[in-house]
Amino acid sequence: MEVNKTAVSNLVRNVEGEVRRIQDSDEYLLNEDTLRELLKNKVNDATIKAIMEDIEQIEERDGISRDYFEEQFTSHLDLLGQGVYPKKLIEAIKFVSLIQSGLTNQKAYDAVFPQKAAQVYGRGSNTSSFAAEYAKKKTVVEIMKRSI
Repeated sequence: MEVNKTAVSNLVRNVEGEVRRIQDSDEYLLNEDTLRELLKNKVNDATIKAIMEDIEQIEERDGISRDYFEEQFTSHLDLLGQGVYPKKLIEAIKFVSLIQSGLTNQKAYDAVFPQKAAQVYGRGSNTSSFAAEYAKKKTVVEIMKRSI
């Protein structure tokens, strides 16, 4: 069987082009429009923008994959309400994600709440008790249960 070198060359170029297109795309699960639709009548426009800013910085600032975080956020939207606001949900997802990546409760707490941690350390104390209490919060426990 003879191989058509031109056809193979064209196929390789097409595949390479498709790989470049996918790598260059900014397609994520969430953007302001999809978030607005998911949270319809639950939050205002300023909150949508704040959530998107947090999500856009998640990889660089927190070391959590944006795709993974978006998947987790959308999976746990049902937890919103009754005292659980988007910011609290985001913090809980970060905390659980960092624990699952191998950090201790205390290190995860320090990463999620750096200002609070700095205040506590500034007083000559540590955040271990804060982290232990945070790990028992209803939202955190629910996210942990769902991820097992």
